[in-house]
Amino acid sequence: ALDRVGFLILARKYTQALTLLQSIPYSPGPFAANNRGTKFLQLAYLHGFRGEPAKARANYAKALPQERAIYAAQAGSPVINQALVLIRGARAELGLGQTQAALADTEKVLAIAKHGSDHLYIPLLMERCAERYAQAGRADKAAQVLSEALATPGIGTWYSPVMLWLDPVWDPIRKTPAFQALE
Repeated sequence: ALDRVGFLILARKYTQALTLLQSIPYSPGPFAANNRGTKFLQLAYLHGFRGEPAKARANYAKALPQERAIYAAQAGSPVINQALVLIRGARAELGLGQTQAALADTEKVLAIAKHGSDHLYIPLLMERCAERYAQAGRADKAAQVLSEALATPGIGTWYSPVMLWLDPVWDPIRKTPAFQALE
């Protein structure tokens, strides 16, 4: 069902995606397995896509402590696992206007990605860092990181250039020269 939510988002059928997401009972396992975060985090960005900033903010406020608790529980686990959670928390921080903290966390994750050797998750981390820069309105940085991510072996597991046309996450920077150079 969570994959279907993702497909509905790509089709920009936000109301259907929201209805489906709300119908899924919360259980940490399925939400953690799809790397998009807690149910509140996913509800937040769906409300954001729907143009409902107050609802998005309320869900980001619920999501951030959950993501931070998950991050704290990752202590001692592989750095890549910690980075996957940290970048989700950065999304909530941005949604709450905590731009400096979010960009600092994004830089930490980007450093892990650039020095890591995990060919499965490094491309995902880089793509998510580019998303955070786009969310923060940093088009040049988003395009630079996204360009590097798209050239990374293994990116096809998570993302492809055609997604640039579909994914609404790029809407904040879609019309900038830096992003259009990628398309």
